Amino acid sequence: MSPNAAHRRSSVAALIAVLMVAFLASCASGGGGKDAKESGSSAGGEFPVTIKTTLGSVTVDKTPQRVVALTGAHADALYALGIDPIAVTLGTTDGLKDYPWLAKHLDTELIDEGLVNADFAASPEKIAALKPDLILGFPDMFKKGDVYEKLSKVAPVVTGIDDNDAWQTRLELVATAVGMSDKLGGIVDAVHQEFDSAAAAAPQLTGATYQWVRWDEGAEQFYFGNGSLFELFGLIPSANQDNTQNTDAALSFENLDQLDADVLAIWAPGESGRAKLEADPRFANLPSVKNNAVVWADLPMANAINSPGPSALSYVVSIVAPTLQQASTSTAK
Repeated sequence: MSPNAAHRRSSVAALIAVLMVAFLASCASGGGGKDAKESGSSAGGEFPVTIKTTLGSVTVDKTPQRVVALTGAHADALYALGIDPIAVTLGTTDGLKDYPWLAKHLDTELIDEGLVNADFAASPEKIAALKPDLILGFPDMFKKGDVYEKLSKVAPVVTGIDDNDAWQTRLELVATAVGMSDKLGGIVDAVHQEFDSAAAAAPQLTGATYQWVRWDEGAEQFYFGNGSLFELFGLIPSANQDNTQNTDAALSFENLDQLDADVLAIWAPGESGRAKLEADPRFANLPSVKNNAVVWADLPMANAINSPGPSALSYVVSIVAPTLQQASTSTAK
């Protein structure tokens, strides 16, 4: 599923990747030289540290003070660690409207969509103008041409292992890069406690199956997104749920009845997408529909699920938990 261009571009139809490219293509190009405050990291970690990423090992020599986050997910991780980036790219024309969980942290003046080009490649020139000492982003942002080589001469580039990294992996990489690994345990525990509380309020759904899909009305296809975070609610993936976002696993409209999970999370962008599904008799017979266990996602929700950080995860709980509780009550009757 995906609104971000972040996930698994190598798999031809990585849901997130496709949509992110579209977002960036429509974004206005901004300048890269805003004056911005220092990141102000007070990390107590020991430096230098060497981090293994998909693009090679990266060494951070000292505590970063000017961190650039080229995705909302990386910005989320930084804020959880108590660090303010000097610039952030979200990959959307609507800014914080599509990332509401960042609103309490991110100064809109620090949003600079010009740091990433319409082809999803990072812009070495515009990023260099900010004089960063750490650059964070998804691997695919640095794979075109000599982008990675150029930016590596500006500052350490920490990309992660994969565009589809688990949120804990991304958080750990960022924490290591800024010298705050000692904060990881508390942050992860807080996330689990929030999901555990939501799961406890929906006991009938423990062990229930889930699916997370985007409905593409034009192609008449359902594309699976990375819904692994639903497992934090105590759910398990359905037999055909594909968290790798491999488009070969997509379902055609004629196979709508294979959306047979106990809990269905679905993003149906467009004015008529949801209406077409709800008008189909087969949809009304799905287990999730019968049990009031359908979560209708919008773009912010899709962003939160596909590229989560601690605040995004909390946002997911606030949206999904009421549906799970309602469904659990219905199932118990």
